[in-house]
Formats: sequence, structure tokens, C-alpha cells
Amino acid sequence: MYYNFKNLLFKDGFMEHRNNKSVYYNLYNALKNAIMNKEIPDNFKLPPSRIMAKDLSLSRSTVIKAYELLVLENLVVSRQGSGYYTNKLRDDFNVKDGMTLQKKEPKVYPKISKLGKSFIQNSDFNVGENDPGSVCFRPGLPPLDLFPTMIWQKLTNEYWKHVKYSDLSYSDSLGMESLRANIAKYLKIYRNISCDPNQIVITTGSLHSLSLISRAILNTKDSVVLENPTYKKAYNLFKSLRANIHTADLSDDNFNISSLDDIASKLLYVIPSNQYPSGKRMSLNRRRELLDLAARKNILIVEDDYDHEFSNWDKPISSIFSLDINDSVVYLGTFNKLLHPSLRLGYMIIPKFLISPITAISKQTFRFVPPSLQNVMAQFISNDYLNKHLRKVIKTSNQRKLVFINHFETLFKGEIKLEINNTGLHIIGILKDHIKDFEFCNYLLENNIITFPLSSYYVSDDYSRNGLVMGYCAVNKIRIKKTLDKMYTLYLEYLSDNAQPH
Repeated sequence: MYYNFKNLLFKDGFMEHRNNKSVYYNLYNALKNAIMNKEIPDNFKLPPSRIMAKDLSLSRSTVIKAYELLVLENLVVSRQGSGYYTNKLRDDFNVKDGMTLQKKEPKVYPKISKLGKSFIQNSDFNVGENDPGSVCFRPGLPPLDLFPTMIWQKLTNEYWKHVKYSDLSYSDSLGMESLRANIAKYLKIYRNISCDPNQIVITTGSLHSLSLISRAILNTKDSVVLENPTYKKAYNLFKSLRANIHTADLSDDNFNISSLDDIASKLLYVIPSNQYPSGKRMSLNRRRELLDLAARKNILIVEDDYDHEFSNWDKPISSIFSLDINDSVVYLGTFNKLLHPSLRLGYMIIPKFLISPITAISKQTFRFVPPSLQNVMAQFISNDYLNKHLRKVIKTSNQRKLVFINHFETLFKGEIKLEINNTGLHIIGILKDHIKDFEFCNYLLENNIITFPLSSYYVSDDYSRNGLVMGYCAVNKIRIKKTLDKMYTLYLEYLSDNAQPH
């Protein structure tokens, strides 16, 4: 039995303000207060998102965002296949006169900063992205079963066998010299990029790189230009830092430059080789036009080449960084897409004028990526293991992509139309207008299939598309077919459950 929460939430004023822009945040606050005040008991199963959304006349995505914020606060726990449950509060909390009081200390806390509140309010995420239990068909995952665990273990053991006590001390904030040198050689071979290894910064991935760049370049209310659609976590980061966001819609040539002439932008974030999520590729002429724009208007271009190993394998194209002669481009790369996302190892190439601020920011915040991880990665590259793994991953990904496409189209017969115009680790499926992608993704998630709603990547209210962003190569061909069979059955069930009355 699932209780109707209308009366409970009415007391907190939520029902009066549920049409506000930050409705999911208001719902989160109302539920948080009810949990903290024991109005919702410990270990209580919250209504499924579908039922809560129906009771409150909200979208399911709004309810899920509120639930996930409660999970982040450790007030609610998500149990795979079962739902969301309230956590047991600590023993040092007590309830009196409708207020939550601490026994040992008065409940007086410092106010959260405006920046902290901004990050909370912009902590938008896709359904299921924090669920480690499912990988079908999560976008952005490589063939996880191909990762050479034995080789990685061997290199790790060798490091610890020969480690010196001095190696256990502090390390260079920009990264180990050996790894930076090997990455420079690697990029010269695979991307024809020439750079000084001293310009390479080792990070945990593209988002970490973006965070460092943003702190070095942006002030509050500085203007940032993004593609629309775009990598949503990049948008959320810039929004959280209270930058003014401008968008450029994608044309057939990937980027509408004419819309930028009147914008006094400080930073331009682009994904030119395999635009995420659209899969479009920016032409060479458009890359040169962007560089001309950056030179004229003193803009820093951040080029996210997150999956260049895949997107430039058959038809390589020059990176914007390699075409730049004015020190106006930051180049982002990552090993998390090629090896596995839990690796947390990426890099960026920065103009020399940014070396000093990036070094200072790194020293005073993150410090450095673990040297043991950097050392193993350096050996993985220098011993040619990365090159061998890349070839195997490319071959397997192409095979699995073909199986996915053929079986998907056999089952769905155009009901969901695939867009196969990218060479990365995901495929877009366009839904019919009456099927809302957020709701259908939630429905699939409840049955342990992860896809991301295409509309969530659009950051302007002017235009959006309705569809699924699906990964296809994280699991073997047999599991791909079995999961697609299950997905098609769920699709038919969803249509039946949501049939429009005649």
C-alpha cells in the first residue's frame, strides 16, 4: 500500500508552490523535513515515482530528482529492484513539538553558501546513473569485459614490489613526468598533436579538468557558450558556478557560429569530433572558423575529445588544438571511456599562460592523482598494452554495435528509429511524440535497463528532441540480444499501460 502524501506535503507549503521552476527542489525539501521530523518513519518505503508523480500531478523525472537528492543526503536509500526507503536517523536526533533537535548540541548550523546552494540546485542527473548494478544499455561504457585485469594486476604488483619510500611522499600536482611524456607520445601518434609534456595536466577525467579550467578562467556571471544539446554535467558545472550560459544550436555542420557574434563570451565548450549526444562531427572549415572567432573576441576554447580513439579511428580529422596558433585552446582527454569509468584518469593540454594558475589551484584543492595509478598507466602505455587494448576494443565495439542495430531494428521495426551517425559508444533512438523519454527511461530503469532521455541533454527551452541515448557495447552479444528482447516486451507493456483513451 502506498500512501498519498498530499496532506503531509501541504503542511510544508509544497502543494502551493509545486508549479515553481525548482519544483523538484521544493519537493526534496518538503520530503526532507517530513523525514527529519519523523512524520515519515524509518525504513519506510516511499511510493514509486510513478505513483507519487500521479498523486502530486508532477512528472516522474521531477520525483526521481527529489528522491536522488534525498539519497545524496543519506536520508533515503535506493534498493535495486525494490525502490526507495527512508534511512534510520542517528540516535542523537529527537523530535519535540514538530522540530528535530539534537540531544548533545543545539541545532544551529552555518548557513550554506550561495555557491553550495547553487551546486545543490543544479545537481541534475539522469535516472539510474548512480546505480552500479546495471550496465545495459548505459551510454558511454566501453566493453568492460575486455579490460586486461591480469596485465593491470601485474603492473600494479611490479610497482609495489619496487616502490621506494620516497615514492610514497607528495607528488607533482600536474602529474608524474613519465605519464605526461607517454601521453604526449600517445597523442602524437593517434591525434597528430604536438605539445610540450609540461603543458599536460593529469586529472581524474573531463569533469575534473573542466572544474580546474573554470576556476582559473571564470568569474561569477561571465558568459559561457555551449552546444545545444551538450554534455549535461558540463552545463551543470558552469551553471553551478553561476556563469551566464548561452547556447548555439547544432546545424548540419555541427555548430552555428553566426549566433555568437553578439555574445561577449569568455569560454566556449565544444565536443567537435563526436558531439555528445548527437554524434555529429564538426567540419575542418568550421573548426578554423571557431579559432578565428576565438582570436577576434579573446575566447578560450575548451575542446572535449572524450572518445577520440573511437571517433577518429577510421576517418581522422585534425583537432582544434592542433590547428591553433594563438594559445586559445584547452584540449580534454580521458582514459575512462577506453578502459573503464571507475579508473578515474584523464588529462588535459593547457596553454602555457594557464600553467601557473592551474598548478596553484591543484595544489590547494585536489593535490594530485595517486602516483601508483599514474605509474601503472605510464607502464601500460609504454609497454604497448594500451595500443593492443584499443585495437581489441574497436573491433569488439563494432561487432556489438552491428548486433545491437540488427536485433533492435528486427524487434522494433521503426517504432523507435535509430540514428546511426556517430562512431562513439552510444546510439540514439527517436521516440514517437506521445512517448515521453523521461517516463519511458524510468520505466526501463525499474526493470534494470539503463538508458538516458535525449531531452535531458538540451539546455535551452527553445528546442528539444524526444528519444533514448543507449550504450551498446558494455556487454557481450548474447546479453545484448536478451536485454533487447526484454526491452521490446517492456515497450509493448508501456504502450498498453499508457494507451490514450479513444
